[in-house]
Amino acid sequence: MELSDYIRVLRTSWLIVLISAVVGLAAGGTYTALQTPTYGAVAKIVVSSVVPTSDVPVKIKNDPAITRVRTYAGLASTPDVLEPVIESLGLDTTVAELSGRVWVSASSGTSQIVIAGGAPGAQAAADLANAVAVSLTDAIEKLEDRPDQSESSIWVTTVQDATPPSAASGPRLKTNLMLGGISGLALGLAIAVLRDVFSRRALAKREQ
Repeated sequence: MELSDYIRVLRTSWLIVLISAVVGLAAGGTYTALQTPTYGAVAKIVVSSVVPTSDVPVKIKNDPAITRVRTYAGLASTPDVLEPVIESLGLDTTVAELSGRVWVSASSGTSQIVIAGGAPGAQAAADLANAVAVSLTDAIEKLEDRPDQSESSIWVTTVQDATPPSAASGPRLKTNLMLGGISGLALGLAIAVLRDVFSRRALAKREQ
């Protein structure tokens, strides 16, 4: 079909396309209304090497710990990190389920690990992110086999505690409405085109 054919279809079947788009918008809005609000909170920790002979740990320039930050971040989804979180917060969930509510990232070339927690409540989201930060810190220290942080070759510091967010991060009404409207519009166009094709075929058969 050429552009002129689509224009002709729209002129003759605009009502079908419009109704489908409205139905799509309604579906997007209904889906959003049925979802439980989700809150997100972020905590940040920094991993660095220290001078072992110093009374006060000092960060080393060109920190070699940076090369291992992504490895440390990968620990966040393991039972060694999440099981203590479940226990400390008294959560009725599994490690697999909880890992779907925790997002941890570490950018290449930096010593910072960002920990985000998602939960149905603002305080619960902050508590989750902070608990994961604490548990991940413990796991990193155990991995380095130095239980006493002051003696460890790796220093883990919390640089940002998670705080309860003021607004929910999801569901996203505008996004769902847009997706619903576009889907409805596409479906309406498909129905209109198919209707036109079948109508033209039926007309051609009658003329034979």
